[in-house]
Amino acid sequence: MNLNDGYLGRVLGLVISYENFDGFAFKFGGRSKLSKDREFVRYENRGTVQFRSEPLDKNESFDTNRHYVAVMVDKETGLLIVSNGYHTENIFNAYMNSDRHTEAILRDILDKLGPEDDKLKDGTPVNTPRIAGVISYNGHINPDYYLGIVRPVEVGKREPWITKAIQVEPKTEELVFVSTYNGKENEKGVPLPFELDLFTPEKIPTVKLPFVDGVLTPEILARYLFESCDQRFVAGTISGINFVSCGGNNWEFGIKSIHGERRLD
Repeated sequence: MNLNDGYLGRVLGLVISYENFDGFAFKFGGRSKLSKDREFVRYENRGTVQFRSEPLDKNESFDTNRHYVAVMVDKETGLLIVSNGYHTENIFNAYMNSDRHTEAILRDILDKLGPEDDKLKDGTPVNTPRIAGVISYNGHINPDYYLGIVRPVEVGKREPWITKAIQVEPKTEELVFVSTYNGKENEKGVPLPFELDLFTPEKIPTVKLPFVDGVLTPEILARYLFESCDQRFVAGTISGINFVSCGGNNWEFGIKSIHGERRLD
């Protein structure tokens, strides 16, 4: 599976480099103008850094499937959550309130929520999978990495759904990723969800990281994910790198979108 395999929907990846820093990258987009007319806006609130997917037109009606906190970081511990929906906050709170961090926390949250309840313009059900990534230090120098997904068992029916969460160990200079869709669609134009047989620690898709002169910055990572995806559907990417792999708020962020590019410390 490749990043440019058609319409993948949202794409979420976790990384670790040879210099022992940790990172993530997240891409959003869509097939409609409203899905593309969004931006990431940074907020700081009660010890957290948050990036929210918000409409460019501030008069646009709020839609939980498009407008949500995509990234949350705890300033003290460095815990990072990234996802494609409002479940970012649910997952963040669950890990912050637990002494023992495992993939089971992620799986339980996703399983309670189920896939998104959304439709095409003609009313055809889509039921987009929820995906999420976790980088958890939990008092350790080297973090644990978790990926999770909840998707319908059958295309066109929201229930029943199936939920999986795994611990992954990104190899040096690789990004491991999951997407909401697999790049194909059925006869009704409904994008098909990510294939579960790939959602294992051994089979999860990977791509090589885009080092430039031996360096990887948030801007380079955000630009790489943006340019690697099918340009018909990409709207923007956000990435983050924790340059000191020992927890704490050492995260720096980069954003690339059809509306511009910038770095955020």
